[in-house]
Amino acid sequence: MDYYEKNMACIKIHRNNLYQSIMNVDVSKTSNRLDAISSIVARDGQLALTIRYQQADYRLNSLFNPAQEANRWVEQYSFHSINNVIAMFGLGNGVFARAIVSHMSKGDTLIIYEPCAELFFHVMHYYDITDLLGNNSIIIAIEDINEFEFHNMIRNKISITNMKNNIKCIHPNYDRIFQESNLHFWREIKDAYHSAILMINTNMLFGRVYLENIFRNLKYLSMSSTIYELRETIPKNIPAIVVAAGPSLSNQLDSLRKAKGKAVIIAVDRILDFLLDSDVVPDLIFSLDPIKPVEYFTRRQDVTIPLLSFLASNNKIYEIHKGKKIICNCSEFIIPFYKEIGKEAPMIMSSGSVATAAFTACVELGFENIILVGQDLAFDGEATHAGGIEEKIATNTEIMVEGICGEMVKSRYDWKEFLTWYEDFLTLNPHINAIDTKDSGAKIKGTKLMTLEEAIDTYSHGDIAFSVNKELLSQTLSIDNIDKLIIYLQGEANQLDLIEDKAKEGIRLCDKLILDNRRNIHSQQIDNNLRKIKKVNTFIEEQKICALMNYYITAVTTQKLAEIYQFKNDIKEDSLNTYLSAKSIYKAIIEAIDIIRPLLSEAIDDIASAI
Repeated sequence: MDYYEKNMACIKIHRNNLYQSIMNVDVSKTSNRLDAISSIVARDGQLALTIRYQQADYRLNSLFNPAQEANRWVEQYSFHSINNVIAMFGLGNGVFARAIVSHMSKGDTLIIYEPCAELFFHVMHYYDITDLLGNNSIIIAIEDINEFEFHNMIRNKISITNMKNNIKCIHPNYDRIFQESNLHFWREIKDAYHSAILMINTNMLFGRVYLENIFRNLKYLSMSSTIYELRETIPKNIPAIVVAAGPSLSNQLDSLRKAKGKAVIIAVDRILDFLLDSDVVPDLIFSLDPIKPVEYFTRRQDVTIPLLSFLASNNKIYEIHKGKKIICNCSEFIIPFYKEIGKEAPMIMSSGSVATAAFTACVELGFENIILVGQDLAFDGEATHAGGIEEKIATNTEIMVEGICGEMVKSRYDWKEFLTWYEDFLTLNPHINAIDTKDSGAKIKGTKLMTLEEAIDTYSHGDIAFSVNKELLSQTLSIDNIDKLIIYLQGEANQLDLIEDKAKEGIRLCDKLILDNRRNIHSQQIDNNLRKIKKVNTFIEEQKICALMNYYITAVTTQKLAEIYQFKNDIKEDSLNTYLSAKSIYKAIIEAIDIIRPLLSEAIDDIASAI
């Protein structure tokens, strides 16, 4: 078996998605940027890569000792933190990647972006890189083959716990040869950081509100349905229309009226009154935001259109809405209860905007043809929403993105994040057919551009005059199930005292460890206390209600969560910082319990009184 066959066999076993991508790619159509690629024998007998590009020669390895050169190169980076994410531009022949792997610890991830498919295939033929290909802690993305993997993984891996200890590195000479791809590499990393920061800021803003909404909305479970029960009542031979609040919606009102009955029309909460004022009655409303101002939902007091929402959505909107509630996400805290009563817990994926969440709901409902209306993701002059509304937010948020006609249009950072969400989702779900009907705004790659009339004519089969039949929607919980819900919640209320006791024990143990650290005391007792802390953590993490407490804990200990995974090469100082951070988290647990206890008691009383 030659090197190529050996490497491909390894890829097939350990990286089947990459294997399928390689088998499907037409190598002749990949970017052929290089004049020549060669591997020559270095002084130590190992092979070294050399490249000729635009009449200039570049060596990618030492001609004396490639491995020794790579080992010296990697010394510039620090690997002393936990869960390092290493983003590397260029695989080369694997020598520099191997040097990084030798410094990695369990939990670290190396994400490699290789900008040149022809160079990758050369290496596959002349080098044994099965040690890298078979390593599950390494992600390999190759331009023109599976480059989306880099985009996807760098966003998935960067979080509050590792933002400050990520490593970004470039294989020697790659930035000089592949300059355009290098810019793409850094742009992806920058966007991933921006996305992580938005998520952190969201968690900090919503931490306590999530708790309050979930507990205050629990009483609505007794009279609600889930998205899965709605799915059983909706025909699949018509498309879904997601109506967002972009300025272009104003031009599509007549077409929306004509689409009524030929598609399931789902409107985001922000645009409900605008539609009703224009005699467009959606079939469903979607509300997501935990702090959505009620006036952005409706001014009316008689809205009975079924409401799709999360259990963490704004409780005040639940209260003023008079119709059927359909739960799309029940929160992890309630999942065990649904399993207990033999029901599927609704847990559709959350996302950054109400429109993208509504799109996800359409996929969960079984629609494969989804039409976007008013999803501009760009300004119309100074207007941000239909009806000429100009929403003012913080300055320095405006950017330029590609428009539907190839021009550059003015957008915002948050809209660009939603734009990226659509593009990522459609890349990962190629069976979903998304149709964008706007006549201006940002281009959403992966969608088809059509007018709304064309989309309805193309994808609506049969004149069925559809509308949501609320009578066909069964309630999720029977009377017996409601009794079981009360028992479940009472059991979780009883656990709060035990969790609080454990958190207080954790604080006492941390205080002992901090004192011993400052006194430079090293004893068996320290190891005993650390083992006790591990038991405390295990107990707390195993409690169902811990999933809810995490919302608050993350919000109030964001900085501590970032610091606890960082180290400074000083064992004493690193240990002290870990104990101090852990103590802060235990305090946040006790604060969360103080918030949850009365909310949970009130929820139990409200559910019992509604029976």
